[in-house]
Amino acid sequence: MKIILLMLSTVILFGCTDKNSPNINNPQSGTEDYAAGEVLTALKDSITLEEYANYIYSMKNISINNIVAFNYYSTLPKDSMQVIISTLESRSYVWKGQSTFAYNDSTSELNIVLWIKDFNPPDIQDWELLKSRFSMFHIPSHFQVGQVNVSPGEETEWINILSKSSLFYAVELNYKTYAF
Repeated sequence: MKIILLMLSTVILFGCTDKNSPNINNPQSGTEDYAAGEVLTALKDSITLEEYANYIYSMKNISINNIVAFNYYSTLPKDSMQVIISTLESRSYVWKGQSTFAYNDSTSELNIVLWIKDFNPPDIQDWELLKSRFSMFHIPSHFQVGQVNVSPGEETEWINILSKSSLFYAVELNYKTYAF
């Protein structure tokens, strides 16, 4: 059930817009609309947040807008759960209200599904410190999807660049779907 909700949320997050939105251009085929200056990246299962961010920020004129469904777990005891949640939610790059936290008594682990927004280069070091502090480890997940910002008109060029990376299993335009 959580997977279905996650997939539905991802479609809504990335795909719906008003037909009259001024931020829509026609791609070369002329058959569909896409968001100018946005490229979607579907990350391979084992790619961590810091690997993704280090790769994106190794280039110029590209930035991370958001990423959904980074799964982590913490091995700290249950009584640490509220401190971990409060600390993570205090970070500007953790998308409040979207991330989920659940303690699994059978494994004695806190399971964390993070939605990230506006993740910038200085956030990489902060994230690495938090991972260490809270004994958090990445859980491979097939649903890690990121949206990067590029200069409008350069979307196809960036798709070609990013597609050469072994981090992704798909890179594409952020096509718009209309909700009538």
